Amino acid sequence: NNAAEPKDVTWTVELTGAWKIAGGTFRLNEGGAPSAYLKGQNEGRATIAPGATAKADARIADFEPQTIYKVRTTVVGDLILE
Repeated sequence: NNAAEPKDVTWTVELTGAWKIAGGTFRLNEGGAPSAYLKGQNEGRATIAPGATAKADARIADFEPQTIYKVRTTVVGDLILE
């Protein structure tokens, strides 16, 4: 937060797709819903002090090796970023 006053921020993180390897390649036009899920701070709210940063830790749980996961992250707030 590069502002002179504290700022509120909210965030969400979600898995929106999964692509498994087949025959040595990823078929990106044949994705599906992920069976894995996020564990940790996949949504939340924080007040960030002036000059400070915040960190959210979300991990993919029960993932399948050699699978591409699409992750969507949304952050909402009136932070001043430089």
